[in-house]
Amino acid sequence: MRELFKYLLWRYHRYQDHAFDQRYRVDTGQGDASYLQDVASGNKDFAVAYEPVQVFMFRRMLRELALNLSGYAFVDLGSGKGRALLLAAQHDFAQIIGVEFSPQLHEIAQTNVATFSSKLSENNIIKLLCQDAAEFEFPRRNLVLFLYNPFFGPAMQAVVEKIARFVSDEPFDLVILYRNPQCSGLLDAVPGLDLINATESFRIYRKTPAVTEKAAPE
Repeated sequence: MRELFKYLLWRYHRYQDHAFDQRYRVDTGQGDASYLQDVASGNKDFAVAYEPVQVFMFRRMLRELALNLSGYAFVDLGSGKGRALLLAAQHDFAQIIGVEFSPQLHEIAQTNVATFSSKLSENNIIKLLCQDAAEFEFPRRNLVLFLYNPFFGPAMQAVVEKIARFVSDEPFDLVILYRNPQCSGLLDAVPGLDLINATESFRIYRKTPAVTEKAAPE
């Protein structure tokens, strides 16, 4: 009976994902990894093929945050076709940024955002960047950083180093939503970054409040 319940729940969540695309007339579903052939960055050897975050899982992760989202930017590293960005746009983030190094997925995301744009408020604009996440510089503001196991190896190490510098040097808050956290050990080792929630499916980190206060200008 338990296995049947799990199967039915899985089917329902798959239905939710399909229904989201149908409702908003977008294409955020999973495809094959052939798009990696057109990526120029050497970090493509460390990329994980695009998989869209499940609608229910994204909403569950966001519910864990006791934040005034209007004071935060949402950044998705390895944003693919943009499902997480569209879901984030249904909330009151001050800014939404997607970083994707595949020109093919970036182009699909542009079409999705354009189609979805009528659902956005004037102040909730999605910015799409066709860029290697390892080269992306974080905005100097409070951030919610989203990762769906997008890469590993040197690419992930480069991003974690940027996270560590942001934590130590910037007077801003940082929250990390890490779905399928295959490289969680790297984040666990960042000084000033606390693990505030952990399940089999995701881990949530937040900059230690004392570190934020210490970095803030007097």
